[in-house]
Amino acid sequence: MKKFTTTTALVAISALFLLAGAQQADAALSKADQGCRQTIAKGFGKLAATANKTIAGCHKSRNKGKIGFMTDCNDLVAADVKGKVAKAAAKLTAGVAKKCLESGDKAISGDFVESYLSCPEPCGTDLALSNPLADITDLGSCLACLGGDVSEGYNTQVLGSPDPLNFSSPSDSGCASAVAKGYGKLVATMVKDRTGCQKGADKIGDGDTTTCSTSDAKGKIAKALAKAVAGLDKKCPAADLLNVASCATDSLANLKTCLESESNAMGDELFAASYALAATICPTGVDTTLLAGVAPDGTIGRSSLKTGWTGVGHSADLPHGYKTRINVDCGVGASPPCGDCTVTGAKRTGDAAYNLRCRADRKQVCTITTGQCADDSLISCSNGFGLDVACPGSGFCDAIDPACPGVGNCDVILSPPLPLSAGSVPVCVVSRLASDYSGTVNNESGSANISITLRSSVFTGITVTQPCPICVGDVTFDDGVKDGTCSGGPGDGLSCDAHGEDATFGVVSIDCPPDPLADITGQGLIINLEATTGAATMNYENTCEAPLNAYQCACGVCSGDGTFPCRNNTECSDAALGTCTSFGQGTARKPNGCADSLCSPDPANPGMGICLAGPSVTNCDGALKANGDGYIGCSTDFDCSSLDPVCPDGDCGNCTLTEDRSCFLDPIVLNGEADPDNALLATTFCVPPASSVSVNNASGLPGAGRVLLDSLPERTYD
Repeated sequence: MKKFTTTTALVAISALFLLAGAQQADAALSKADQGCRQTIAKGFGKLAATANKTIAGCHKSRNKGKIGFMTDCNDLVAADVKGKVAKAAAKLTAGVAKKCLESGDKAISGDFVESYLSCPEPCGTDLALSNPLADITDLGSCLACLGGDVSEGYNTQVLGSPDPLNFSSPSDSGCASAVAKGYGKLVATMVKDRTGCQKGADKIGDGDTTTCSTSDAKGKIAKALAKAVAGLDKKCPAADLLNVASCATDSLANLKTCLESESNAMGDELFAASYALAATICPTGVDTTLLAGVAPDGTIGRSSLKTGWTGVGHSADLPHGYKTRINVDCGVGASPPCGDCTVTGAKRTGDAAYNLRCRADRKQVCTITTGQCADDSLISCSNGFGLDVACPGSGFCDAIDPACPGVGNCDVILSPPLPLSAGSVPVCVVSRLASDYSGTVNNESGSANISITLRSSVFTGITVTQPCPICVGDVTFDDGVKDGTCSGGPGDGLSCDAHGEDATFGVVSIDCPPDPLADITGQGLIINLEATTGAATMNYENTCEAPLNAYQCACGVCSGDGTFPCRNNTECSDAALGTCTSFGQGTARKPNGCADSLCSPDPANPGMGICLAGPSVTNCDGALKANGDGYIGCSTDFDCSSLDPVCPDGDCGNCTLTEDRSCFLDPIVLNGEADPDNALLATTFCVPPASSVSVNNASGLPGAGRVLLDSLPERTYD
């Protein structure tokens, strides 16, 4: 599968190149990647320079009457009589084939290959290349065509098509020669200087092309421009610019401006195309990588997870680096701008296949082969999961793989296990899709509205400092190679591929599930998410339980089903489940955990609240999350010392870490952010109670939840 990380809205080849080059990844490149990159940049620049010289030479010969006046010198087929351009093109394709190996010990990386997605027109059609490009051979052929095509377009503007029979004086031909010589040299200098800059940047691990795309550190480009302008000042004052037919013909000043603009555009195009070729087709999918609130390297992302009314569960990270993969439909044969594309569900094949796991044994990968009605196992339904009109009762269609133990349920897992620990209560959460993803994503703006219906199974944690099993020693995350080892849980000692990392609790993997006997939620908590890059809002719409029935609470469960979370009565009545007035088997609802039930805006945490009247949250000071917060609740030093065996260095510290209690404001308002390269999705939701009194009391369930997902979307193309 080909991928390209930049969303494009292209109407011109120059825009395509500029976007493609500006978005090169800034990750360090391997030596193989660097060698391939340098080969492409050097060969592509040499090809374009040769084409420019060839076209300029043809114009010069025609102006002097050495070749026919009717020769179209801007056409390389006519101009390249000595085969120099063809030779440079052949050298480029041979160099790419030699240096850009896709297999073996010296192979370039997949991400590098996928930076070159589509071959721009007319080369893609002229060469009958697949879109996206099939392989390195196609890339070499595309670049060989592209170098000449860009040169033809540039020279058609810069050198025009003058008729030598109309030249009224030697100044006309002299001016035309000055244009060709000076500005051809300017373009060549731009490309050579900036690709040289990028070669140096690549060597020190900075693969991003943004800096070098505008660099002139040694002043060579400025010097070449000054020399080109001086050539015009010398040769063009007495010329008839209409006869010269170059770029702008109304004045010498405008001619200089036009030539500089065209030359800058060509230099930008050539530089950018050396390092990336953007999509000329719309994506068929989006892979999204999550940036945790606190990443393992200490960097701070915008992701956050906060659940429950007590405020104790308001300081949780999400596993950094885990991917979700969805399919999208932008329309048959669609090309950029793609606009709003329809989300058509979770990917279940290829590099997403590991997300499919048997419900009765999460270690076992499965394949969705058929569907079976949840309320009548004798009735088959559509292949997949979600609602199906063929099914009685709930209308739910379970995905089935006969190879799975039990009744054969095969689930799409949302993410690796989520470790949570707050108030000395550790849990491990595994969420599966209860129905397929739906919604829209906009390829150009990066806006998104995605519905996600989950069943989240909550398991009692292994220890307060290791809520979930972890994957130890995996070399490369999410590469399909299980070179790590599970620690804890039913997979203890088995091999694993890491799928995410919590900066506090370690590396997690779908291959390392929690113990199914520790499940405290049965079929899983019903969690309904409406993730958006816009605004997510939740109002307090329920009367709290006595003696706080003068206050409004955020969430409850339906009176007719204690597992069904609700914001208001309408959500329950729509499901024929009564009213949103119950707390089920959870703890009695409160608006917040504040002593006076009043939540005030927190100046240090926009959008969140703080309990000015207390009570404070007290934790052990020897066990801290990556963000500096404590998570082992205590009342005395003994509460901490009693847990010393599971704490870092065998010491949980003392009960001295006092923190202000967090709370949700009314209404809860959360803002996402549309960005094609770094989207922020926001959602508010209700969390029903678990079957554990300690979990419900610690977090405050049923209660509200809010999530921010700081993500890097990566468009994929079949």
